[in-house]
Amino acid sequence: MQQGDRLTGRLDPELRYLSRTPGSAAFVDDLEPYGGRVQRHADSKVGVLDLAADLDARGARSADVYSCGPAGLLDAVEAYAADRPGCRLRVERSAAAAGPPDPAVERGFVVEIADGLLEDITEVRRLRTAQSG
Repeated sequence: MQQGDRLTGRLDPELRYLSRTPGSAAFVDDLEPYGGRVQRHADSKVGVLDLAADLDARGARSADVYSCGPAGLLDAVEAYAADRPGCRLRVERSAAAAGPPDPAVERGFVVEIADGLLEDITEVRRLRTAQSG
């Protein structure tokens, strides 16, 4: 959203924020300033979203679409775009490394907390809890 705001006035980005439950959505407070430009969908409240119908209703057939999230969601968005040549899709995939940690590379470490950083660590814990819930 911030990137869209930094670009020319021609753009009016919209965010469709999907989650399984309302509590599993991270950064919700950060999105409040964008008001109606952010629409949230929680499967636990209204059922699984019909992704193709939702994207079609938003004009994605002939628009720039940016997507990130779990592999299943990105696979569905890519399948949607493959059937609609006017949809200009960009995805961001991230995944954990396959297999167990390598003890030769993965070692314990000590974190020294500077003044004021304890609040940041608390926020990370809150986000991890929200993501696992």
